[in-house]
Amino acid sequence: MVSIFEVKQEKGLVVAGAKQRDVIQVKDGKAKATGGWRFASFDPAGKPIAIDAASCAACHTQASATDMVFTRYVP
Repeated sequence: MVSIFEVKQEKGLVVAGAKQRDVIQVKDGKAKATGGWRFASFDPAGKPIAIDAASCAACHTQASATDMVFTRYVP
């Protein structure tokens, strides 16, 4: 899961503002149309936000070397 925040400037610095949404990408071999992934998005209150999963998948193909995942776990 990735949280997306508003970007704002404060005292000359770029900082995170209010949370805009949480985005989830889940591996599912049955999701053939999206490269084996399901995508979902939720507002700060936890309510689902309608998304176009095909559009998500199309962008994530840029990360094909990492199985469509842009980020990595850092302990």
